[in-house]
Amino acid sequence: MLKINNCFISLLFFLSIAPAIYAQDNGSTPDNLTGIIEAAAPSTNAQKGEVALDDVIISAYKSNITYAESASVAVITQKDIEKGGYRFVSDVLQSVPGLQLVQSSTLGGTASVFIRGAKTGNMVVLIDGVKVNDISTIERTFDFATLATDSIERIEIIKGPQSALYGSDATGGIINIVTKKGKGKPAVTVNMYAGSYYTTQQSANISGGDSSLNYSLTAGQISAQGYSKAAKPKNAAAPFDDDGFYQRYATGKFGFTPVAPLLIDAGFTAKKSAIEVDDSSYTDDPNSDEERTELSGYTTIKHTIASFWEQSVTVNASRTQREYYDYNDGAWDWPADNTYTGSLLSAEWLQVFSLKNVDTLTIGVNYEKELSHIKDYLNDTSTNNDNSTTGFFAQNHINAGNILYVTAGVRADNNEIFGWQQSYTVSPAIVIPKIKTKLKANYGKGYKAPSLYQIYGDGGSIVVENKDLKPEENTGYDIGIEQPLLSIATVNLTYFHNKYKDMIDYDSSSYPGRYININRVKTYGYESSITITPLKALTLSGGYTYLKTEDETTDKPLMRRPEHQVYSSLTVTIAKFEICATGTYIGKRKDAYYDSTTYSTVDVTLDGYFKADIAAHYALTPQLTIHAKAENITDKKYQQTYGYTMPQRSYYVGLTAMLQ
Repeated sequence: MLKINNCFISLLFFLSIAPAIYAQDNGSTPDNLTGIIEAAAPSTNAQKGEVALDDVIISAYKSNITYAESASVAVITQKDIEKGGYRFVSDVLQSVPGLQLVQSSTLGGTASVFIRGAKTGNMVVLIDGVKVNDISTIERTFDFATLATDSIERIEIIKGPQSALYGSDATGGIINIVTKKGKGKPAVTVNMYAGSYYTTQQSANISGGDSSLNYSLTAGQISAQGYSKAAKPKNAAAPFDDDGFYQRYATGKFGFTPVAPLLIDAGFTAKKSAIEVDDSSYTDDPNSDEERTELSGYTTIKHTIASFWEQSVTVNASRTQREYYDYNDGAWDWPADNTYTGSLLSAEWLQVFSLKNVDTLTIGVNYEKELSHIKDYLNDTSTNNDNSTTGFFAQNHINAGNILYVTAGVRADNNEIFGWQQSYTVSPAIVIPKIKTKLKANYGKGYKAPSLYQIYGDGGSIVVENKDLKPEENTGYDIGIEQPLLSIATVNLTYFHNKYKDMIDYDSSSYPGRYININRVKTYGYESSITITPLKALTLSGGYTYLKTEDETTDKPLMRRPEHQVYSSLTVTIAKFEICATGTYIGKRKDAYYDSTTYSTVDVTLDGYFKADIAAHYALTPQLTIHAKAENITDKKYQQTYGYTMPQRSYYVGLTAMLQ
């Protein structure tokens, strides 16, 4: 295990040699990488009258645990989203140390997120506490590329094994997206954006609320003509077709207190997307489209029985349907070539016992029902499968004099297919008051049940069933330090280590293939960040993630995980004007593609790259703000996925108007 002092020395060393690392990866030394530092530690924004981040309750914990009492937690606020000019959640997450973003181009292209090297399916994704992982995908993943940011209040990321609270899929961590809550007098907010690739975005929000009723409704649409997602080979005879993207979306959040001890919360998210896709790397397919419908909603009834006792019942559901079309000379062969539908139904009963701010005990029972439907029209097959899980969990949080915090949880799941599974986690944190040092750690064990797709296949056209699959197992820990410096800076450093047993992978030794348990995988490294505010108007921040991954069966690194990753930002605020410059460096990483001529998988190495963006906004009046952003200002050509291009230099302008 790396020692803390060695990690810190390595961080300082890396920040001084970042250009050299880039040169090694790419064969050249850029002029614009010098002095990279990252905006990783969130600002409290207390000087603007906003709630200090340390006081924010992390709702993903299901109880009143604040950010200050948490371990291995990152929070992205609405202010962070606004200053970076981020329009999609996929853009936001690349700024978080320990997270790796991989996208098959932008503008609707699938975006996957790895937490500390864990597979993208090894995390639970929540919207207002509702699990929204797509049950019909190979690994029950969630696509962050089509989720707009205009209705988001904050994003909570809990890193490391969290199956003790959320059961299967949470072995890598949790991402909880919290939408805006209405407050104050009724107000209407309108957002409009336009820019490169004929991109337009419009949305409107109406919100308000008091002690008895609050509401927030957002509706919008996004469209873009786009560009070819498949990279064009140098010898291509004709230009590739532009791949467009169109989406309509709506979110809603409501709170109602009919009588003092009773609170009713409800919310929903709805998206309808049309995406033009290229199915193969370096291969243009102008006739291939995807239509996607995503729905989720919840209702929570919360009852305060006594000052120390609160209970709640939550019922929620999510559904994703993906339809793939392939047109031949303008004619459809079928209503759809393939349709994938995944649904998740859940109910939870929660009891929370609080002894002032000293001890909080959370006990709960939840039931989940997974349903998957796959229709292959071309091969005339239809597959319907389901699975259910009943989980029993308990979590206790102790606050010993605002010096020692301990959160511990245990869970037992009865899975209909795989039987009983156990998970646990322990997360202590110690604060040294005089020097404000925070020492934090986390240790846990979790599991990931195979998906319905992995168990039953797709009807045998590409994947055949394997009912002998076993759940993946994970044990992991992290240890870190958070240290303020001279009242103008904050430094974070965390070492992490994870081991996965019975990792599920695709066996292509025969066709059609199947999913099997073959791999033992480990991921380890450290993530670091520093934020410096030498002046009230100036913030410099930076961070570095070092990640090692190893498939112990093949001794190869995992695909698409960079060993080195740096994110940096500089924010300047002058009166009503704010400008934020960000830079991202992604090191070399392994990838692979399927060669249809040899019927084999070919390993490749993707070059490292540096990408820089600039966002600015100016408040003309308290009710009217104009925005501008330039992305990839150096016009860097790069790939996050082999054979799929990313946008070149692009520009966007917009405005936000509020009527109250």
